[in-house]
Amino acid sequence: MNKNSRSGIEKSKFFKEFEWDENLKRLLINILNADSKQVEDFREVIEEMNPWKNCEDEEAANKTNTEKKYYKALAQSDYNDLVDLLDDTPTLDDYEQAFDGNLVNPKVLIVGINPKYVEHSGYKLEDVYKNPFNECRVPLTKEIGNEKNTLKVKLDNGEIKEISQNDYYFGEKGFFYLYSDENPAIREKENETFNKLREQSLNKEKRTPFGLLELFPYASHNETYWIKGTKKINKEIQKYMRLEKLLYSQQWIFCLLAFIMKKNPKLIVYFRKNSYDFVVLMREFVRIGNFGNEIKYLTKANPTTAKFSLANTRYFFSDLEEYSDNITFFEKVWNFS
Repeated sequence: MNKNSRSGIEKSKFFKEFEWDENLKRLLINILNADSKQVEDFREVIEEMNPWKNCEDEEAANKTNTEKKYYKALAQSDYNDLVDLLDDTPTLDDYEQAFDGNLVNPKVLIVGINPKYVEHSGYKLEDVYKNPFNECRVPLTKEIGNEKNTLKVKLDNGEIKEISQNDYYFGEKGFFYLYSDENPAIREKENETFNKLREQSLNKEKRTPFGLLELFPYASHNETYWIKGTKKINKEIQKYMRLEKLLYSQQWIFCLLAFIMKKNPKLIVYFRKNSYDFVVLMREFVRIGNFGNEIKYLTKANPTTAKFSLANTRYFFSDLEEYSDNITFFEKVWNFS
């Protein structure tokens, strides 16, 4: 590795901004200095340093921390920093949707701040936390329950998958839901494109076209409350949520983010947050990362919705390229032409 290159990255504002675990700092700098082929050499190191790799069960954790509450989703690396600030919040009692989909070679990577907490039965996401590298991972879908008007997707093997109207990705308020055009010809083409996206996403034999990564891995209602209207978040924890400080787990997540971006030089990164401070931080991350000129950095145009569509998408760092219509936009994004 070029010593001048390493030194320049280490002295950047991005690294000076935070107190780092030295091993993760070294790993991240090595990833940022690698190219799309060399970066594969660091996959095993990322797996080895995964904060959730050896998730302790409650009995084992209680032996270590006899006077502290056990939180299933709390990485042991973050335990000392957070446990006294959590106030018995139930949002850490189970693994939440902090990682999902394809974190190896997605076409689109959705990057957010932290998962939105909603009451639910077990998501069963332990394997995603322990083993993030799976390019054919079917993303988490919402339980259908008693719904009658579900969305139906036919897989190539003939299997019919039902999707809730409230699904996180494909429901009416999801990232990839499309309000069909009134023109029948356009509507048919749009449905064809979206059915390919849904089919690839829900078929466990196919490469999942997108991944999801949250930079603060613990779920909350918003940046003020763990649960709507109650359980206010401690101000020290809010600093981690605003990326003013980084937990060990967050430093590891930045390593994972850098790995994905280095490995996929034509990636589309869709940032769910676009506040001024966040843009400044990520601009510096992209500058020192030297990820190449073909990655597109997009964000939402409307702060009240995260829908991934032509009307609600703009460039994160500049103006969005002009596309003639939704069909052209999605065919370019997903390469389903």
